[in-house]
Amino acid sequence: MASSSTRKQCEKVDGCKQTGIAHCEGCSQTFCTRHFNDHRYSLNEEMNGIFSNYNDFKSILIEESSNHNIPPAIQQIDDWEKKSIEKIQQKAIELRHELSQLVTAHTESLSTKLQDIAEQLQKAKEQDDFIETDLRQWKKRLDYLRSNIILPSTIFINQHDNITLVHDVSVSLLPTGNELFDSPFGNDVRIEEDGEVAVAVNYITRYTGICGKNFYAIGIQKISLKIENSQNQWTFLGI
Repeated sequence: MASSSTRKQCEKVDGCKQTGIAHCEGCSQTFCTRHFNDHRYSLNEEMNGIFSNYNDFKSILIEESSNHNIPPAIQQIDDWEKKSIEKIQQKAIELRHELSQLVTAHTESLSTKLQDIAEQLQKAKEQDDFIETDLRQWKKRLDYLRSNIILPSTIFINQHDNITLVHDVSVSLLPTGNELFDSPFGNDVRIEEDGEVAVAVNYITRYTGICGKNFYAIGIQKISLKIENSQNQWTFLGI
């Protein structure tokens, strides 16, 4: 039996003097029975907050799916149609269909990812099997999905001026979320942390490269990068 001098004291910041008997793997702290129960209660409250965040986002996504929230883009298509009535009627029909498919595909993609988070949350909640790192990851994923919701300002019409009389147009989405790494050149770069980190795994290679995930066509974009542990004397960033 361990002596009182070797027992670890409860690490609750309120100055508890009780012996710590329960260790939390998430925060690496040891608590007495009462404060461990309080700690688990606070984690459950945080989990409930994530569920509330999930439900709010799900409601937004359902509303977005039902009305597509795209009147400005439709109006641009209608104005374009009126200028060249007979020649562009078929193209206008094709564009509306393309726009609907684009928004539907994007919404379905977000719905699939949201459902995956929901299943993870439900399983962890039922089994009481989650720690701080899990909660932070769920929050991060929900924030990322929320940042990718389709807004009217993210839909624009591409006009192709090289076609005479009737300008050909197409529909695309402006990126709404944070830029992520994607499509490395070769096997010398490893993508980690859901695309937020790119790691060079072979410093012997003279050079290697990686692209961003988002597509930029108009406007001014701001991308923040942090370079750590660089082994090369030069770095090239290009668009």
